[in-house]
Amino acid sequence: MLFETAIREPIPTTIHAGKNIKVYDEVVNGRRVQVLLDRHQYADNPGIFDDADQYTDLCCYMAINYWMMGDTNASEHWFRTGERMWNYTTDKGFYDKAAKSDGLYSNFKLGLFLLAQKVTGFSSNMTGKVETAAWSYQNSLGGITTLSWLNGSFYGTANTEATSALLLSYNDQLTNRPHNRQSYAEYMLEITKAQLNNATKTIDSLLANNSALRNSPWSANPWPSWFTVLLLSTSILATLSSILALRIKKLSNRPLKRI
Repeated sequence: MLFETAIREPIPTTIHAGKNIKVYDEVVNGRRVQVLLDRHQYADNPGIFDDADQYTDLCCYMAINYWMMGDTNASEHWFRTGERMWNYTTDKGFYDKAAKSDGLYSNFKLGLFLLAQKVTGFSSNMTGKVETAAWSYQNSLGGITTLSWLNGSFYGTANTEATSALLLSYNDQLTNRPHNRQSYAEYMLEITKAQLNNATKTIDSLLANNSALRNSPWSANPWPSWFTVLLLSTSILATLSSILALRIKKLSNRPLKRI
């Protein structure tokens, strides 16, 4: 998940390849409805987007993320990199690596660019063109069409990602949230506090659920007896190895006797 940046949640600056996780899959009124979670974590996929600068959406995510971290230079670098992928020939979408491969525009990137521009405040002479293109993809049901051909004609149906990305860019309360971060140091302090709070809650939960540790924390045996024997055996073996190594070293340092 990378869209957390839209709600002021930080993301890793190393973007790992994604994995689609099926959250919902049901037939509703004769039509199959699926909800997929696109998660980007090392545990799911250790691959890295070495070419992140060739995807408009990744550039927008990174622009917002670095802006929240207080690194405005890096933020503007990513913003301008994404901006340069706009197709001035058609003024209908971002012609990034995905569009070149699929022959289709991903319309959620339009709203995401507008969101990144609102958050960072960087000026852009193409904001109006992006906004016009985004609303041109609104279908009869009110949502923004998921994809479009390179000439601007609709492809597929509307989806929540494309629609919400555009609507969120008009939410001033949301786009002003990241402005509360004043520096990178403050950003890291906030992250550290959150991690400490989570660790404290986890420890409190474990103590509350383990009566042996709660009532007699120093007498409770947290591991089975075989593990205790293994631990002692390992310690003894390590001690003997150290003694043997010292004796070998002393013998090697003795001068050889000539015959």
